[in-house]
Amino acid sequence: MIPKLRLKYHSGQNNIFYQSTARKRIVAKGRRWGFTKGCAQYVIESMLDGVGPVMWGDTISANIISYVERYFLPILTQLPPNIWTWKKQEKKLLIGNQVCDFRSADQPENWEGFGYKRLSVRASPNWGGPVHLFQRNGLVSRSK
Repeated sequence: MIPKLRLKYHSGQNNIFYQSTARKRIVAKGRRWGFTKGCAQYVIESMLDGVGPVMWGDTISANIISYVERYFLPILTQLPPNIWTWKKQEKKLLIGNQVCDFRSADQPENWEGFGYKRLSVRASPNWGGPVHLFQRNGLVSRSK
């Protein structure tokens, strides 16, 4: 039996992750809104519900380890250690039979071809503004 996670979402996070029925959601927001933390929680809950594979995209590879350590590991430690694995070298999180690949814009060609069911992409001002894309289902395709 998987224990109930102790997670909280503020009303804006709840609206984005659980109330919106839009297939694609773009969230324009400022710093300190809690998008990264809320998204980490939602990714973990989704994987526990059998949704996968998942991709977490970020601007640079160096951010990924920090995000996992700051936002994912405190939640994952609430779960039995035998149901999840963080593969730091591969930047891959396994929860049950589901996988979350962590990718960076350093190598966007690695974002294609894995049939992702859920995506979380953190964009930066270098990508045209502080916009975050959250896509509930579907695939990513990139024009060259």
